[in-house]
Amino acid sequence: MIKIKITNMKINGTAVIIIDADDRVLLLRREPTSTWMPDKWAFPGGKIEPGESPPAAATRETKEETDLDIRTLQELQPSYQVPVFLSEDWSGKVKINGEHTDFSWVHLKDVAKYDTVPHIEALIRRALDVRKK
Repeated sequence: MIKIKITNMKINGTAVIIIDADDRVLLLRREPTSTWMPDKWAFPGGKIEPGESPPAAATRETKEETDLDIRTLQELQPSYQVPVFLSEDWSGKVKINGEHTDFSWVHLKDVAKYDTVPHIEALIRRALDVRKK
């Protein structure tokens, strides 16, 4: 498990691990011109707007990036640099926006085949562990 200690750091973003009924996780490929981790595979998520809570930002960003409607979120671990949420309760079909070039539903055993942002595998393991409890 990865733990990152936050010291006097303003949290300004979120990420959402969306898991389907087949234990697959939704990954989005960032566009090549992205300012952070271009062309890497990542979870939906993004910046928190002023006055917005992390869960509200996670829900909004997921809708903007994937067109999925998140019904429930569970925070995985509040000590991550960016709050990471798990959602198994969502609806809709994935339709990516201009921030991404592709999407894929991926089993944990296949994540290594993707060029991902840091800590993806560890976060997916954590989400699957939480899911089984």
